[in-house]
Amino acid sequence: MGDLHSNQIINYITRPNPIIIEIGAYRGDDTAIMLEIPNSRIISVEPDPRNLPHLKLLKNRYSSFTVIEKAISDKDDQEVEFYLSELREDPDQANFSSSIMKPKLHLSQHPRILFNKMCKVPTISLDKLYNDMDLNIVDFIWADVQGAEHLMIKGGLNALKNTKYLYTEYSNEEIFENEANLGQLQEMLPFMSVVQDYNNNVLFKNNLL
Repeated sequence: MGDLHSNQIINYITRPNPIIIEIGAYRGDDTAIMLEIPNSRIISVEPDPRNLPHLKLLKNRYSSFTVIEKAISDKDDQEVEFYLSELREDPDQANFSSSIMKPKLHLSQHPRILFNKMCKVPTISLDKLYNDMDLNIVDFIWADVQGAEHLMIKGGLNALKNTKYLYTEYSNEEIFENEANLGQLQEMLPFMSVVQDYNNNVLFKNNLL
């Protein structure tokens, strides 16, 4: 069973001016696809300083695109340790596994990806982002937060109650220390139901909207 692809988000859009929040944008590969959705407003959150230049190039092309240079967490305006991932044979690649969560089983399951460096990054909660951007209904959240899913939800319950769909990665093992499994995420989201479990990615639908 394949994952949901970013070009399929349009199948879940019903409003003429959709708002999409992308959490963990990497270098903007999925972002560029989302920006092609007609009349869309895209808000991307990305803390890895190595990925930000790629997103800023997109920002120069799309006025409806906003980049938040922070990590999503349950706390606002904190400086936290950020574990930087890199490919063993090419340190300029594999910037897609970096996390505010300490890697655990990731180290043995993906030995080519190293976490030898750290940096400090600022945090923002999903609720503060929602309020700061003066949002109402969010059509879709596309989240890849590398083990911090429970922190995203804990700090974003109001935003999520006003979000139609949430697509997020998850693991039933501790790929990163103390990450929540799917059952625990479902308990945190009693107002959402699972549309599709893609085995380590899941699509939730808001039952309130």
